[in-house]
Amino acid sequence: MGVHTDQEAVRILGMSVDDSRKGQVTLRSLRQAGPAAVKPEEAK
Repeated sequence: MGVHTDQEAVRILGMSVDDSRKGQVTLRSLRQAGPAAVKPEEAK
């Protein structure tokens, strides 16, 4: 293992949590907008 392995793991985990949160926010906004907000090509 390298010297920065723990730091890199924490960095990647932080990015993953951030991306997950952004996805939740996007889904919540789509849900509030209703089914008309999703275009057929995006639903695939």
